[in-house]
Amino acid sequence: MKKQRSIAVVGAGITGSVAALSLADEGYRVCLFDKAPRPLRGASFVNEGKIHLGFVYVNDPSTRSLDVMIDTAVVFRSTLERWIEPRQFDALITEPFEYIVPADTQLAPDAIDRRFRLVEEKIEAAEARQGTRYLGIEARPFVWLRSPEVPECYDRKHVVAHYRTIERSVDAHGVARHLSAALESRRRIELHMHTPISRILGSAHAWRLQGGPEAEPQHFGPFDFVINASWEGRLALDEQVFGPDDGDWFHRYKTAINLTPADAHGIPNFTAIIGTYGDVVRYPSGRVYLSWYPAGMLSSSPLKPACGTYMDDEVVIIDCNFTLAGQTLIFDLELIDIV
Repeated sequence: MKKQRSIAVVGAGITGSVAALSLADEGYRVCLFDKAPRPLRGASFVNEGKIHLGFVYVNDPSTRSLDVMIDTAVVFRSTLERWIEPRQFDALITEPFEYIVPADTQLAPDAIDRRFRLVEEKIEAAEARQGTRYLGIEARPFVWLRSPEVPECYDRKHVVAHYRTIERSVDAHGVARHLSAALESRRRIELHMHTPISRILGSAHAWRLQGGPEAEPQHFGPFDFVINASWEGRLALDEQVFGPDDGDWFHRYKTAINLTPADAHGIPNFTAIIGTYGDVVRYPSGRVYLSWYPAGMLSSSPLKPACGTYMDDEVVIIDCNFTLAGQTLIFDLELIDIV
């Protein structure tokens, strides 16, 4: 009888979770490790969920960022629909994004137009290559469109151009809920939550892991393969296996906030580019995500990251109003139940 291969996946974010589900569905025995109490509760839970088509990175002269984002964006839905039903997926998709260009932009609007045309060409080529449609949305009169003037809801003294696009976000909280349920239902997947991995140990025939509490580390294995899909500490684990990494890395640390306004209607999904930038996202659930540079920028460093993803969900927000004033997003919050 053929031996059933065993695979350890370190990190239960969206990458590790999808890897574990795919491998289990192929018949492998999978052990999935994460320091969080449940899968998809770190960076994959607290991000804006935007399925990028590259509009925000059009200042990359190599266009490599565009290629990576577009190629993955056009297959994002078809990949996840192996575990999320189409009607469930539809309920997670936001309205399209608007793009605003602040006065301190690094690219003039006419230059942005030229880059956006390149983005459109790459999207259409990727869709033809994959035989898919971005997020499964068939009807679209345009991929991007520059508005004749900046809408009145933006401060026209500080916003010099406005675009409408087909780009959207998918509610990361909903994705986490559905993928977690799929993981918990698979008998070939063994979940090891509350289990940070500190060491990957290899030999000629098998791999082993060390992790858990520092005072009483546990050992796991043997495994035929190990996939390192961790977020925090990934480089340190890789170094144990491959040796020092001579690549150039640059890390940024920012804050973001999830709001639950009393009335979220009328809040547009928009991103500011190229310079002072950030996102405001309104999800079908009524939750609103906000991140903004430079106000939310904590630090940046070329060194290996020492910071971690942190989520504080113990503040209940019952009312929210915000306006774009100059280059700073001003928001007034009424908070209750601060623990």
